[in-house]
Amino acid sequence: MALINLNQAIQISLPVRLHAVSGEFYEGVCTRNPKNSSLFDIHIDEEIVTLPQWAVKRIWRKKIT
Repeated sequence: MALINLNQAIQISLPVRLHAVSGEFYEGVCTRNPKNSSLFDIHIDEEIVTLPQWAVKRIWRKKIT
């Protein structure tokens, strides 16, 4: 998996693995939050998790198999 930044993750609209500064990992597709530009959403199956941009430690682009 290749490391990418948050803007790239939002632009490519492909699955990513996100490591948050809190230690949690999320896998899904990142989009801009429509209500607040300092937040972003990660779509995980049927759930949407909203995080501040500063909460991202690392993002990897997931390989599609």
